[in-house]
Amino acid sequence: YLVDPLTCAWLLVVTGVGFLIHVYSVGYMHGEAGFTRFFTYMNLFMVSMLLLVMGNNYVVLFIGWEGVGLCSYLLIGYYYDKVSAAKAASKAFVVNRIGDAGFLVAIFLVFINFKTLDYTKVFAQVGQLSPDMATAIALCLLVGAIGKSAQLPLHTWLPDAMEGPTPVSALALFAATIGLVQTDIKRVLAYSTVSQLGYMFLGCGIGAYTASVFHVMTHAFFKALLFLSAGSVIHALSGEQDIRKMGGLSNRIPWTHRLFLIGTIAIAGLPPLAGFWSKDEIMAHAFTHHHYLLYGMAAVGALMTSFYMFRLTYLTFYGASRMDAHTAEHVHESPMVMVAPLLVLAFLSIVGGLILG
Repeated sequence: YLVDPLTCAWLLVVTGVGFLIHVYSVGYMHGEAGFTRFFTYMNLFMVSMLLLVMGNNYVVLFIGWEGVGLCSYLLIGYYYDKVSAAKAASKAFVVNRIGDAGFLVAIFLVFINFKTLDYTKVFAQVGQLSPDMATAIALCLLVGAIGKSAQLPLHTWLPDAMEGPTPVSALALFAATIGLVQTDIKRVLAYSTVSQLGYMFLGCGIGAYTASVFHVMTHAFFKALLFLSAGSVIHALSGEQDIRKMGGLSNRIPWTHRLFLIGTIAIAGLPPLAGFWSKDEIMAHAFTHHHYLLYGMAAVGALMTSFYMFRLTYLTFYGASRMDAHTAEHVHESPMVMVAPLLVLAFLSIVGGLILG
């Protein structure tokens, strides 16, 4: 294992947000037949992510990487008797394997050239590589990253991953345009995740590595808050996910409403909440280094994000109620075991950017 400052940042995010999602899941999954199976998968997911971020070589990284892929498959297909869930799980598995094939080729090339897979030894000798070989290895690693982070053209698995239980879902410009027209509360958030991962890729591409890591951290706070708040809405409406059948919920589930609004303001990039600091850092780097086209695309993406997130908030919580009579009768606020983790995430979404920034 290798624990350096970057590892420490990931450890705090994985264990901190992961713990809150586990607490929330106790309430959300209450009464489910496969309660134990769900938490077995979730904990295997945590172990895989910790292996991924703590490894000191490419092999341990790859084992953690594949573990995360396996757990994604198991959790997306959690309701395996549902055809759509089983298909979505298979799709995620296959698309991720395409990315992983690139990752494996990169690992083979690293070993052929350096006779070692330890990060420190590889990075010490990396200057010996020819430009062509360095580019080939980097592109193969990129294919793996594109698959896992659901970027074009391997983006199709993530929106379908919403077939899994909502807590699972807490773990790019094209995506923003799709997000504008979605009617499923979880799919809007899924496409927004693809879009925000695009920001992180943009940051890495222009050399703003610290800003990218910062955006991963702030995004973990407000996206977990939004997904879990969406789960609270679905819980309140007895499983309804279509925002066309919601409306007027702000007074019926006031805690969920307030917390979802905080998450929306944070992801929209309004100061002084967390999303503003990290998005602005990436966009500022693009502008000051004369990547004006990329800056423009990021700005348009930010504008679209604001639009579809406030659209989602309005259709869910404001205006006249569009619920059927039976659902309206049974609307209820989520129990404290679900609300408490949301309060912590809301606090981090408000001050996380200020503190870390």
